[in-house]
Amino acid sequence: MNRTFYRRKDCRLCGQTDPEVVFCLEPTPIAGDYVSYEKRWEVQELYPLEVALCHNCGCVFLLDIVDPEILYRNFKYVSSSSPDLSQHFQGYAQYILKHFSVPDRALIVDVGSNDGLFLKEFQQRGFNVLGIDPARSIAQKATESGIETLARYYDIELARELKHERGCAQIITANNVMANVDDMIAFMHSIRELLADDGLFIFETGYLLKLVQNMVFDNIYHEHLSYFAVKPLDIFLKRCGMELIDIICVPTKGGSLRGVVQFKGGPRRRSPSVDQMIQSEIEFGLDRAEAFKNFKRQIDNEKNKILNLMNDLKREKRTIAGYGASHSVTTFLYYFGLGEKLEFLFEDNTAKFNMFSPGHHIPILASDEIYDRKLDYIIILPWRFHEMIINRHSLYLDQGGHFIVPLPEMKIISKEVAVL
Repeated sequence: MNRTFYRRKDCRLCGQTDPEVVFCLEPTPIAGDYVSYEKRWEVQELYPLEVALCHNCGCVFLLDIVDPEILYRNFKYVSSSSPDLSQHFQGYAQYILKHFSVPDRALIVDVGSNDGLFLKEFQQRGFNVLGIDPARSIAQKATESGIETLARYYDIELARELKHERGCAQIITANNVMANVDDMIAFMHSIRELLADDGLFIFETGYLLKLVQNMVFDNIYHEHLSYFAVKPLDIFLKRCGMELIDIICVPTKGGSLRGVVQFKGGPRRRSPSVDQMIQSEIEFGLDRAEAFKNFKRQIDNEKNKILNLMNDLKREKRTIAGYGASHSVTTFLYYFGLGEKLEFLFEDNTAKFNMFSPGHHIPILASDEIYDRKLDYIIILPWRFHEMIINRHSLYLDQGGHFIVPLPEMKIISKEVAVL
């Protein structure tokens, strides 16, 4: 076993061995491991990105698991840096309080709480809140902002400590966390330990069906160990003595699931939405390898279009940069082979300014520098946000520049065709 990662041979939800590899991406460094000027010459380790399907329960997951200490202890992403998350969390909190009775001043625990943006919605309404996140600097800043946050991994030991010290939690949330958990059985045992008998575990996680339908292949990176659908989750939760009572699709991360879970035999009735979504997955063929082979063919078709365009522009001596420096950008650059073709990456997050991209070490500049650099073309790597980015930088189009939107179908936006 490599000391920095190991290869999983069984499904983390049902334990079935011999999963089938259905989608291979290019090996990449850790997606969020942007480096400083001083470290730009250091070679970063590349890790495999192979996606497998369990034919027993339908779970889809990465085979190669990177040591979480490498992934998370110096994790830099903060929820507040995403322009759409604040509004999303407001609506999310309102959904919980509208649909489920939560006692006054109940304990609400958020696992993987990041900077506490979600918990603030409950704290403002008088609930007792606690965040848990292993990223030390982020946890410290969240605590300093007024949201108590423990810089620890959530496990059975911590769950027992909290239960002894603070009592059971009425609500436990985990947003964009379950996809990052390797030992899902231990995770659910920890949830059960802390959750009140009539409490709710509520999660959001990327939705495999939407990932495939919306071509969101760049959400595949090493932090995301699993790509969940409703059917395998429903089977798994029943095995853990829990039951999925409600599920809805939300637009974040290119399409996500919001699930509500109670103890098996709990007081709430199961919503018809759960079985309806499972039926939709079956009809789509999400538990069959062919769905992912078709997905790869679609991605590769657009990849070839982009590479042909890039080669033509390079022959014409055109200057090209990228827009975006997120985790998903790392996957995109490596799989589309763009690492040597872009002069800069422009970014809005101030924490990334003057850093260098993982592996390729492309310089990252403030997005305002777009106008000074006067590049001919800019490819929008966080392509799901292309409308917002283009509208924000319409002056670049006025100056004669061109935006390239790579997915779901490549298009070039100039001043003459900038209506979106």
